[in-house]
Amino acid sequence: MNAAVIYEKLAPFHVARLEQAGRLWKARGSTLACIEIAGEQSSYRWPSIPRSSGEFTLLTLFPKRESGELAAGEVRQAIKQALEDLDADVIVINGWASSASRAALAWCCGRGTPRVVISDSQYIDRPRRFWKESLKRFFVKQCHAGFAGGSPHVRYLQSLGLPAGSCVVGCDVIDNSFFGAALRRKLENGAGNTPEVMNLLSCVRLLEIKNIPFVLRTLKRLTIPWKWTIAGDGPERERISRLLDAPSLRERVVMIGRVDYDGIPPVYEAGGVYLQPSVSEPWGLAVNEAMASGLPVLVSKRCGCREDLITEGLNGYVFDPTNSDDLARVLNLMWARRSDWREMGLQSSMLIRFWSLDLFSRSLWRACEIAIQRAAESEGRRTGLDLLWRLV
Repeated sequence: MNAAVIYEKLAPFHVARLEQAGRLWKARGSTLACIEIAGEQSSYRWPSIPRSSGEFTLLTLFPKRESGELAAGEVRQAIKQALEDLDADVIVINGWASSASRAALAWCCGRGTPRVVISDSQYIDRPRRFWKESLKRFFVKQCHAGFAGGSPHVRYLQSLGLPAGSCVVGCDVIDNSFFGAALRRKLENGAGNTPEVMNLLSCVRLLEIKNIPFVLRTLKRLTIPWKWTIAGDGPERERISRLLDAPSLRERVVMIGRVDYDGIPPVYEAGGVYLQPSVSEPWGLAVNEAMASGLPVLVSKRCGCREDLITEGLNGYVFDPTNSDDLARVLNLMWARRSDWREMGLQSSMLIRFWSLDLFSRSLWRACEIAIQRAAESEGRRTGLDLLWRLV
């Protein structure tokens, strides 16, 4: 079963996933390829990826181009040619919003190639409009299987038309071992002393939806001792910096800016409690990273990972990111349990083990199997619409 996965731009965590999946494909006598649309993406500034890792084949369509500057027409033509050249048995399409996704779907439908859609969208991410949902539903119904982030994402795919049993979870994982060094050092150092201050940590892009001003307003009125380290950069940096001019915040909030991927583990190691306050967050990979690093977590109920990764009271708490009293409640509760942080962090590390690179590999394989099976079952029922896709 030869498969091709399409991503806009590969990040280090994508590479880790695909390398693990590539090993599985090789062990089963198959090949895995990845089509990367562009080699540059200024919004994230991920490093360039080698042409081949040895575990999977990488084809970058526009290695020197910025993804946001590509015209839909040139992407469409490049995707079609790449898919023709690879001639894979099943195509895995990341999302539905991009011109690359639509071009890949059109190519697959025109040739009857089985297709899987990757999605970590949940219904509550943003206000939903009927006409947009109708277009998504049309797209999703043309796919044979779904590869989702977790439970809320499966439900959303099913609401868009994928039948029960055709979706698997596990597309949003990280290399847990890469972040495990912090946890190992904590275990080597023993229980340690009870913390004298709550060292909060957030690793986020500085966007409005990350809800930083809301957290600052809440922290200002707390009586417990706290400090907050924010790692990340983005368009809201200047606005947030102005808010930090307040005397009650200036000495307690540290913005360390963007951190390269290889430098992230020590940042988690220095943290005490991880805080993810977003008002919209399809998944929240930083929560995976914090848990793999052995941290207790406080996670917004709008984050897509909260249902699958957080066990209330065991490894952290979930809060309403629009209710300051609720955030204050979990912060005070976490401080009251500061002697339990080490144990809660250990629980985090155990819970995140399931959400591993191995899960990604096995689930991707299973999604491809489902797609091939469902495509075979519908082979005799192709309609004029399928043939029309050839003209797109």
